[in-house]
Amino acid sequence: MITLSLLHLRMCFLYKLVDCFPERLECCFKMGRVDIAYFYNLPRAELLRHIQQMLAVLTDEQIETCFAKEIKKLGKPSSRSLMDWSTIPLRHIAIQVCYDGTEYAGLAQQPNREYTIEELLLNALRGAALIPQHAEASDVHFERSGRTDRGVSAAGQVFSFYVRTNNKGMGPQPIPAPDPRFYRDRRDGLTPPAKPSDSATDDRGADGDLVNAEKEPELKQVPQEQEIDYVSAINMRLPETIRVLGWAPVDKNFSARHSTSSRRYVYMFGEVGSLNIRRMAEACTKLVGFHDFRNICKPSLDSIKTFERVIFSCFLEIDGQPYDCENDRMAMNENSTLSLVVCGSAFLYHQIRCIASLLLHIGAELEPPSLISDLLNVEQFPGKPDYPIAPGELLLFERAEYTPTRLPKFYLSGPSYRFLTKNIRFLQSKALARARVYGVALSLLSEARTCQSVSSGGPPRACDHPLVGITMTHKITDLCEVYIEGGLSLFKLEKYRRITNRSFDGTLEHRLRERQKELAMYKENKKHGEQ
Repeated sequence: MITLSLLHLRMCFLYKLVDCFPERLECCFKMGRVDIAYFYNLPRAELLRHIQQMLAVLTDEQIETCFAKEIKKLGKPSSRSLMDWSTIPLRHIAIQVCYDGTEYAGLAQQPNREYTIEELLLNALRGAALIPQHAEASDVHFERSGRTDRGVSAAGQVFSFYVRTNNKGMGPQPIPAPDPRFYRDRRDGLTPPAKPSDSATDDRGADGDLVNAEKEPELKQVPQEQEIDYVSAINMRLPETIRVLGWAPVDKNFSARHSTSSRRYVYMFGEVGSLNIRRMAEACTKLVGFHDFRNICKPSLDSIKTFERVIFSCFLEIDGQPYDCENDRMAMNENSTLSLVVCGSAFLYHQIRCIASLLLHIGAELEPPSLISDLLNVEQFPGKPDYPIAPGELLLFERAEYTPTRLPKFYLSGPSYRFLTKNIRFLQSKALARARVYGVALSLLSEARTCQSVSSGGPPRACDHPLVGITMTHKITDLCEVYIEGGLSLFKLEKYRRITNRSFDGTLEHRLRERQKELAMYKENKKHGEQ
C-alpha cells in the first residue's frame, strides 16, 4: 500500500491521478469534469482529504501502474533503513515546539492519517533517522504536554520521546518503562504518587517520602557540543509553521504530560468593542480554585473519571496588560485588544473554549456574572445546559510549566538560534501584514458607510460584538435568528433564553458513577491478576 507521506502531496500527484483516471475521479467528486486548478486554492489539510478520497476509489494496482517510476525509486533501500537499531544508543529528551494550528487537522495523530502536527513531527524524526523508520509513537514513548484541537495554535508545546544519540557511553539498551512515582520529582516539594504496597505496612515515612523505595536515578549530562543538533535535524524536515525551539535531556521517569506543574492558555477576543469588561472580570474570579467543571467543558467519560480540576489564575488582559477594574487610569478604548489568560494544572475537553463562550455571554450583557457560580453548582445543575462554544482558531496554548529540577533549560546551537530568530521574525511580520490588511479594510468600510449614510440602527449594544454573533451561530437554536438581507446571511438575537433556564443532560451524574465503578473494578481485577 502506498502511503501519503511518501508522495509528499506534490501537485504532480494530482495531475497524474486526474490524467490516468478522469472518469473514476469525476464520479468520486460528483463533478462533470475534474479541474486541476480547483485544488491549487485548497488549504493543505483540505488537499489531503481530497487525495484520500481519490485513493479510496482506486486499487493498489492502479496506483502502482500510475506511479511506476516513483515506486521504483522509493523501493531502493537507503542506508538509514538498513540501520541496526539494536546496536544504537538512545536517550530520553524533551523538545519545545511552536506551531500555527490553523493549517492542520489538530495536534494528535488520527487513525486516518490526517495532516496533524504529531504526524509531521514523527515523520521528521523518522526522516532524520532519530527513530526507527517504522516506529510508532508508543514505541518511543512519545508524549505531549497538552492536546490542542483543530485550528488551535501553540507557542510552547512540549514533547518527550526517545531518540538516537551520539553518546556511546549510554550504550544500546531497551527503552525503560517510566515509574509513575517519579513523574513529579520530590525535590520539587511535591509528593509523588506511589504504587499500592503489597504488605500491610506503609512504605512511607512521616514526611511522605518513600523510605525503602528505589531512589530516582540522576540524569546523565552529556556535553552538548558532542550531541546531535536535534533542533536543526528536525526543523529542516518540517513546514515553516511548525518550529522546534529547543531540546533538553530528561531522565527516564520524565513525562511531558504527567510531569507538568501548570498549563497556560490564552484566548484572543480581539477588539474590546462594546463588551462589558468589568462584568467579564468579575466572572473570571469565580473560576479560580478547585471546582467540578462538568458544566464548563464538553462532557466525555471515555478517558476521565472526574470533572474536578484546579484553576490557579484566570484574568483578562488589555493590550497585553492585566486588567484591573479598580484602576481608572488604565488606558483602554474600543480598539484595545482583549484577551483571556487561564492557568491551571490540567484542563478538560473544550474547557477553555466553554469559558470563553460564557464570558462572551456575560460581556454581551446577555447573562449575569453569577452564571459561573450557578454552573459550578453541580447539585443545581448535575448536567451541562445547552450553549455553544467559542471558535478554536482564537485559542493559544501558550506554554507548559515544569519545575527546574524536573526539566532543565532548553538548549539549541548557535546556528539554530540565528536561523529560528530570522525565520520566526519573518513569520511574525507576515502575520502583522495580514492584520494590517484587515485593519485597512475595516477603515475603508467605515469610510464607505459614512459616504453612503448607511443606517446604523442606533448606538452599538454589548451583544453586537462580532465574536458574540460568531459564537452564537455555531449552534442555531431558538435563541438566535439568521435572516437574509440584500442576499446576505445575517444574524440577530431573537427570543434569547437564559442558559440556566435551558434543558440539561440529567443522566450525566448516573453515567459518571457507573464509569467510576467500572474503573474501580478494572483496577481491582488488575491487582489480583498481578498477584
